Amino acid sequence: PVYLEDFFVHFNRAYVDNQPLESWQQDLVDEMAQSLIEKIQHQWKESSKSRRAFVNMNKELVWDNEADKIMKLTRRNLALFEDSFRNHVDEYIMTTIKERIDPIREEL
Repeated sequence: PVYLEDFFVHFNRAYVDNQPLESWQQDLVDEMAQSLIEKIQHQWKESSKSRRAFVNMNKELVWDNEADKIMKLTRRNLALFEDSFRNHVDEYIMTTIKERIDPIREEL
């Protein structure tokens, strides 16, 4: 999904490559990362299909904190979820960005 990919570009820049982002970008990435973690936790709880997809995976590559079900935010991990969940996440990212952009457009 397009917006999910955009999120990962900025997320990886900030947290994998340790490159600074503009403060507004960092705030947005942090907010969306926290929401994604919560969405993943909910999906994990609700979907046995999602849980089965990770059965044979190396736990060190999947989990930041397995006990609390905090999954590492990686493209590979999210790719293992069902298409419907990835589309839901993409829609969430698009909506969040649009909510931030629309007031700016109205000011112009």
